[in-house]
Amino acid sequence: MARLWFDLLVAYNPDGIPIKREMTAEEEEEATQGGLYPLEPEDKIVADKIMPEDLEKLRPEVKVDVSTNTQWSKNDEQTADDNLLSNGHITFDEYVDLIPDGGILQKNKLQEIVKKRALNPQPMTDENGQPLPPEGEGQTVPPPQEPQEPMPPEPTE
Repeated sequence: MARLWFDLLVAYNPDGIPIKREMTAEEEEEATQGGLYPLEPEDKIVADKIMPEDLEKLRPEVKVDVSTNTQWSKNDEQTADDNLLSNGHITFDEYVDLIPDGGILQKNKLQEIVKKRALNPQPMTDENGQPLPPEGEGQTVPPPQEPQEPMPPEPTE
């Protein structure tokens, strides 16, 4: 695309590309006759052209990476995985399996953590660090709610 844009720019401007630029110090000194007649800022702008032969010196060299496995795609995948974990849609073990190889996080180190936890399970704790009872023990279940009857509509006049 960059090469095409450049070729179009040159093709549609065979006499050069008109530009505006600020005067050089030498041009300003000559225009003011050595500083005798100071110029306003807008008078220091000069119309000029970039000629086609000069444009050829500026021809871009472009390399396009079309790989689907770039750092950007890995970062996007990692962000999606983070969101799944933080929203409770997947477990930590599933999260570790989803981490892309060569991504931001080191998958192998997290897999080692998962293996260590499996070999040496730690009791679950609450927000105060107190151990939670095993599932089903010591947990209170709220009483079932009785269905409420709908309220009759208000009379309209």
